[in-house]
Amino acid sequence: IDKERYRLRLYHNQEIDDKNYMLMQLNYLSDYKIIEHFFRDEFKSSPEPENYLIFGHRAERFTINLMLQKRLNDFFTALDRIPEASIDFSRKPIGDSPFYYQGKTAAAYLQQQWESKSANSNLVNYAAGRFDTDHTIYYPTKQFGFLNIIPRAGWRGTYYSKTKEDYTNITYSTRLDTNKQPVITSTTNVLARELNAQMRSVYKLGLETSFKAFKVWETYPGDIINNIRHIAEPYADYSWTP
Repeated sequence: IDKERYRLRLYHNQEIDDKNYMLMQLNYLSDYKIIEHFFRDEFKSSPEPENYLIFGHRAERFTINLMLQKRLNDFFTALDRIPEASIDFSRKPIGDSPFYYQGKTAAAYLQQQWESKSANSNLVNYAAGRFDTDHTIYYPTKQFGFLNIIPRAGWRGTYYSKTKEDYTNITYSTRLDTNKQPVITSTTNVLARELNAQMRSVYKLGLETSFKAFKVWETYPGDIINNIRHIAEPYADYSWTP
């Protein structure tokens, strides 16, 4: 690490209007230790600062985002999105039915960039396109007048423009020992080869349950605080993915 060190940080958040916004953050560093050495508070929350540009649009039932994320410091490992477009549907009722829908769909071209000076420096960078869509149906109910039970069912599909497969390669070599006898040694390496595009599907089921209970602690006439309300809200969420 050189004695002369620097950091360039640019960030800008703007509400263009009531429905459109922009988020930007750029960090260019002299070395991978400068945040830890000089900006301890930032290091606790973001030891490897990201670089991104996001344009977003809010609507009543959904949010649309366009993200550009690119690594500027080659001593960090990063996943670049150049770009990623997504639409996020918040949980809303389906017409007049008792069911609710929530989902998210995203399409991106992703690049894995390994840090240049580390144990991973021998790994090869790779890239692929990905289309990911996730949809869930909820059925909210209230039992016994207080217990919320919300079963759900969903499906997630992910398409990759290319995939990889790990395989084991064993090579053998023969040499002669001091007694002129042949000695066979083997070397095992785990390698990867590129495969074609693939669509992966995941089905999932789940159940949320909760209730709220409260009681007023009657302390009147107290000197400072009177009639404190205590609230307890137990919550459980179970998920099952075959």
